[in-house]
Amino acid sequence: MIPQNHEKSRVTAFFRQFGLGRLLAQAGVRSRTIGVPGSLIIQFLMGLVCTERNLWRWFKEASTSSDEPLPFQKSTVYALLKNPHIHWRRLLLTLSVATTRWLSRFTQRDAVLIVDDSLCDRHRSRTVDFLSRVYDHVEHRYRWGFRWLTVGWSDGTTFLPLIFSLVGSQKASNRRRDTESQVDKRSVGARRRREALESAPTLVVRALRDALQVGITARYVLFDRWFTTGQ
Repeated sequence: MIPQNHEKSRVTAFFRQFGLGRLLAQAGVRSRTIGVPGSLIIQFLMGLVCTERNLWRWFKEASTSSDEPLPFQKSTVYALLKNPHIHWRRLLLTLSVATTRWLSRFTQRDAVLIVDDSLCDRHRSRTVDFLSRVYDHVEHRYRWGFRWLTVGWSDGTTFLPLIFSLVGSQKASNRRRDTESQVDKRSVGARRRREALESAPTLVVRALRDALQVGITARYVLFDRWFTTGQ
């Protein structure tokens, strides 16, 4: 049984209300690329999050369970998540547009865009492209990982992420390794790898432009002062 995937589940209702199947197709998640409907796998993953379940543990328990087996294997899930041609950013942004319009019916507050970055800790990783030394402002030490740059929308009550980027170091000496992945240079994945070496202010300006172009509305942009340093 797939968690949270029955007719009355919140995940299924969410899929139907916001037309997530159509948005997934627009982002390149199609059944012909992975053999099963991509929306089925995304529903499964969202169900795991809602029930606080772990992907690896779920498949381990399912292998010894008498319940109906899943129509896909764990390798199929990983193949979908690692597909460099899927436009995950477009999916998140278009879904957020629909969600903000729905939320705007319930509040008269001015919406704002919030820019922030945090540590994406990958200190156990060894073969991640552009893995960099990043300063952890909480522990006051350098760790291996990325800066997780996020542009989000908020009405003062709800926060929705719109666009995110994983930013590595522009200094080669601060990177554990450069890209060695055999990724099609025309793919979305290749563009994200090139983007990882751009400056944060450049990425923020581009993200704000993309958000406004798809219909996100906000009265102010909130960010830390350092984002304007030297720009």
